[in-house]
Amino acid sequence: MEIKIKLPKENGVRLAEPFTTKETDNIVINFETEYELNAAKITLNNGDINGVYDFKKVFEIPEKFMFAGRLFGKVEMYVGGKVVKRWEIFPIDITQTPEGLKLVDCLTAFDDRLKKVERYQEII
Repeated sequence: MEIKIKLPKENGVRLAEPFTTKETDNIVINFETEYELNAAKITLNNGDINGVYDFKKVFEIPEKFMFAGRLFGKVEMYVGGKVVKRWEIFPIDITQTPEGLKLVDCLTAFDDRLKKVERYQEII
């Protein structure tokens, strides 16, 4: 399964669309950016599992992070050994379903809950 994440001039990034994948599928992120990221790092964590990896425009999320929980990530751009730009990837909620793993960024999940509350208030 391939997903696209754009690294814009702003600092926050999120999944474009929620999706469900089989637990055995590899999740590949295709980063779109105009920045030169030769000396960048990707940091991931889910629960007690942490990892720092060299940045690649096409990055496969290691299988050890793909379990029910909340996946956090960031990309840091380095120049002269200093972080000069950081993109926080909005947390991704990973839910185990009968179909596989469902990945939804926390902002989309919040928007969905807010819409349900608004519909409920309209009924009252």
